[in-house]
Amino acid sequence: TAAYGAGFRACAQSGQWVLALDLLRRVKSQNTDQAKDPFLLLLAARSVCMEAGQWERALELGWESVERGLEPDVISCNVMLTALERLGRWRDGLSILDDMISRKMQPTSSTYGSLIPSGSDDEDSDSWLRAIGLFEASLAQGLEPCVITCGKVINSCGRCGHWELALQWLWNMHGTFGM
Repeated sequence: TAAYGAGFRACAQSGQWVLALDLLRRVKSQNTDQAKDPFLLLLAARSVCMEAGQWERALELGWESVERGLEPDVISCNVMLTALERLGRWRDGLSILDDMISRKMQPTSSTYGSLIPSGSDDEDSDSWLRAIGLFEASLAQGLEPCVITCGKVINSCGRCGHWELALQWLWNMHGTFGM
């Protein structure tokens, strides 16, 4: 396993995500303990793909982990949400949030922030309402407000033409949340 880990680290350092996927494929084709339980290898390959900006591949590896019966944790879910966000498929992440809550996982500020689109082409006219709702849901979970998530709410309000609300959020962020 250490040798495979070193191989994945080398792939990550050189941005060789294709080689990382090839290494994973080769390991899975062998009759070894690592091939039977490739959880760490899937994580390593997914990490290489993410570092290389190969979000679709990273997402596929995340789904493969779930399909193999590996219990997702908060970090794995957040990685998948990040991949979906980067692919402009943040709406697909809502089902992951629902799954996290049904599994009694504690979503993080990053979880909620990943569900707020960061680009105008990802949004519709009601996206500012969704952004505020997700932010308020994170507060209801007892989470500390996150600067990035607050910024996404402000951007969403502004992009949807609600600049007065965006300014109000900016002042609230500074005053109420001490950011």
